[in-house]
Amino acid sequence: MDPERVVIGIPERHAAQPRRGQGIEFTVAAYPERVFRAEVDFIDPVVQDKTRTIVVKARAPNPDQLLKPGMFVEARLAVATRVNAVVVPEDAVQPLRTANVVWAVVDGKASRRVVQLGARAQGIVEILSGVEAAEQVVVGGLERMAEGMPVAPRPRAEPADGQ
Repeated sequence: MDPERVVIGIPERHAAQPRRGQGIEFTVAAYPERVFRAEVDFIDPVVQDKTRTIVVKARAPNPDQLLKPGMFVEARLAVATRVNAVVVPEDAVQPLRTANVVWAVVDGKASRRVVQLGARAQGIVEILSGVEAAEQVVVGGLERMAEGMPVAPRPRAEPADGQ
């Protein structure tokens, strides 16, 4: 069928976020590396008692007939957009018993920063406080870091496919 109908459940705490016409991205088990897109066209105003979710329906173009009725989807719907958010790779965050730490590079030396985390998505995490946007952070070898330890930053490696 073209377009295919996509039905997703949105947690009750995000019930105010979806809007008609909003885009969603989703994957299906049959094509795990392919990201499909759809547009929200229905938002159920009632929260489902058993799941505490609201039903959101969207239409997804399906010209190649890859999507089949009954397929399970894993969807992403942006519930907030933060302009100028400070984000770091999740691998840069060192979770400790009492706090989360990021090691910043200041004048070629490691500087331990206690950070407050925000939203997480696709391997990155938002930093609400503790690190400024222009600062470099250490991504590997966190368990060996110590305050004032010399650090020689390397440029980020480019992906093999050039993207």
